[in-house]
Amino acid sequence: ALLVPFPHAVDDHQTRNAQALVDAGAAELIQERDLDVTRLARRLDALLHDRALLRAMAEAARRLAKPDAAQAIARACLEVAA
Repeated sequence: ALLVPFPHAVDDHQTRNAQALVDAGAAELIQERDLDVTRLARRLDALLHDRALLRAMAEAARRLAKPDAAQAIARACLEVAA
């Protein structure tokens, strides 16, 4: 993933969330202030032509996955509401 966090988000939470994915090896981050057409094109081209990097990023993202997250949240809500 190539992430460009919204710079005006409350408490810059998008950058923090994106950085967690970067730290895990699942994404790259470009700050909006650093983004231009040339840089975006270069990064996309590099990603699209580096299958090993894409596979590594995909595996890192899979390790972060929580497949039952929606059910766990729903259960917690029901417990609080009870």
